[in-house]
Amino acid sequence: KVSSISDVLALDKKDYLKRRLQTVVVNKKIARTQKNARQLIVHKKILVDGKAINSPSYIVPIEIENKISLKIKEKVKKESPVEDAE
Repeated sequence: KVSSISDVLALDKKDYLKRRLQTVVVNKKIARTQKNARQLIVHKKILVDGKAINSPSYIVPIEIENKISLKIKEKVKKESPVEDAE
């Protein structure tokens, strides 16, 4: 949490890069590599607070970091066509 301007000025590039969605997805072990994380994000397979985000550079606020998940696709069973007995 930022309490003063000195807290903001104390941040360096590494702190900023650690907040990127792509990096957070790898750190949470949802993806194995940065490239895999980027692909999942671009294809809208990652949900942030229930919303699909397709930007790997999205800066994840600390408050919603634990609300990042992988989108689960529900399988629809294909039923065999019903044949008429007529």
